[in-house]
Amino acid sequence: MPRNPEKVSDVLALVQKLLDAAKLKDAAELIREFGTSSAELSNMYGVALMRAGETAKAVEVYRGLCLNESGFCLKQDLPTTVKANYATALLLAKNVSGCQATLREIAEQNDPYVLKLRAAIDRWRRSLGWWKRLAFDWYGAEPDGPVPLDFPPGELPAEPQRARQSEES
Repeated sequence: MPRNPEKVSDVLALVQKLLDAAKLKDAAELIREFGTSSAELSNMYGVALMRAGETAKAVEVYRGLCLNESGFCLKQDLPTTVKANYATALLLAKNVSGCQATLREIAEQNDPYVLKLRAAIDRWRRSLGWWKRLAFDWYGAEPDGPVPLDFPPGELPAEPQRARQSEES
């Protein structure tokens, strides 16, 4: 792998290795230095930021990537993975209602990652005392802390899809 990657495909491969090795800040820094010239690089950058605990930055990356010109609706042509990652960033930023609204806009409701996010929210909701659950259900009160996930936040596309997309860049 080149030390100073010049192609998007090289950056994607190197970032994937860094993420696999749990070198999250290094992965985010590499993308920051190279730039987010493609939607796939932006998605990987958001995942690296979420996993490194930089949730607010991840939300901003995904807002720019996922929201249309109005700033209120998701772009319809995005892969489910990217939309679900935006929902994850919102969830980690303690915006459960925003996460749920984003999940409702995803067409593939049976996507495994979408189902894992929904299950995490359900577990969190059941763990609340009756008063906090009532406040959340009726008034949309947000959590005191992030909703705990039992899986690494953010999902990357499957390897063959990543390779195919990066060749098109």
